[in-house]
Amino acid sequence: MDLILFFFAKIFLPAYREVYGYRKGIFFFDNAPYHKCAHDRKRLTDKSGKDYLRKSDLQKLWEEWDIDRIVVNGKIFDSSVLYMSSDKRRSIRGPNIDELRTGIIKWITHHMEYLEWILNDVEKFAREHNFRVIWTPPYHPELQPIELVWVEVKLCVRNCFFIDRGITGLLHDVKIGFEGGKCYHTDFVCPGINVYAVRKKIRRAFRYAQKWGEQFNGDDFDLYKYWNESVDSLRYQFF
Repeated sequence: MDLILFFFAKIFLPAYREVYGYRKGIFFFDNAPYHKCAHDRKRLTDKSGKDYLRKSDLQKLWEEWDIDRIVVNGKIFDSSVLYMSSDKRRSIRGPNIDELRTGIIKWITHHMEYLEWILNDVEKFAREHNFRVIWTPPYHPELQPIELVWVEVKLCVRNCFFIDRGITGLLHDVKIGFEGGKCYHTDFVCPGINVYAVRKKIRRAFRYAQKWGEQFNGDDFDLYKYWNESVDSLRYQFF
């Protein structure tokens, strides 16, 4: 089992169920590859390695699933142009491999029986346990509630700095950054992170996420509405 799935299955999920039961939850992940885990099946979202789907593979899926048309960047491709050249100099052309992949992925978001083809292991685990996943763009920690918490903890660790602190002192200062208390070597006192502060940071991250959703989907985008309706394709609506 991948480390990320081991953490959720063996550590996070039992602790979450004990406190919240079977209430819904949302995972905020950045798009780091190690968050998506290895797998033993081909997926449309793979673009390299042993699971790479060539254009001919995508064309076969089109025919097997009886897709009537796809829409990519406002351009419509139907079955009559599936095997045509994708040369963009032609007035009538077929989709290239990236357009074909993107179009089929969007088509799947309206045909949930094929959802396995676009889910990675983390998303599959989340759906099975009543969670949803939001993949956030890189270099945007404001969309990650845990990153907002770590800011406070790191400030504590910085304010507790001592030239000969060592690993023992560092671990102590990180702990009191979360729990509150006196630094290992100095008289500085960290306030710690309480549940109300965490909730505040989660709401703040949601507000940022809502703004991102509006940017990509228009002013009608409502993150809470998508969540309450249990839309499985949230991450494709989001970006």
